Amino acid sequence: MLMPEAVIQPSIPVPDFDFADGRTYSQWIREVGPQLNLDVSKLCLGGVLSKISGDDSNAFGHSLGSPLIPALADYCKKAILERMDWEISMPETPVEIKTRLEEEMKLIKPLDFNQESNFQRAKETWVVIRDWVREQIKLRQDWQEAIDYREKTNDTWAPHWNQFWNSKNSQS
Repeated sequence: MLMPEAVIQPSIPVPDFDFADGRTYSQWIREVGPQLNLDVSKLCLGGVLSKISGDDSNAFGHSLGSPLIPALADYCKKAILERMDWEISMPETPVEIKTRLEEEMKLIKPLDFNQESNFQRAKETWVVIRDWVREQIKLRQDWQEAIDYREKTNDTWAPHWNQFWNSKNSQS
């Protein structure tokens, strides 16, 4: 395994907002993954499936169970729309998931998150997508294998990713 300092720094910028982590990670792993002898396509598929099926706390910029914090309404909307846009844009995202995400994104986009009822409606829409994807993963062995591959290779790529991602703190 290459040590983090041995990996050439990728040419992508470190974003100044945390909810871009999915998009940034996929760009990063496409550059760094080959240096680590990783199956980048499988890793990206596992990443997007893992984000959809199990990363609710970051989907809206905070926990799904939390009530709306009015000062964060715009941030929460930006977070979920960025997240969905990234998931749709990933070449590895299966077509059936992209289609569902596109349909649900059309429902979420016009909502005013400053209204609690709209915020709750958006979260309910997200839960429907998440639960559907979880069920689909159970039916698709290749999808589960991609998630397992991401977990299995975590010790290979995560130290490099953490060094890159955390570099934004040292730039401040």
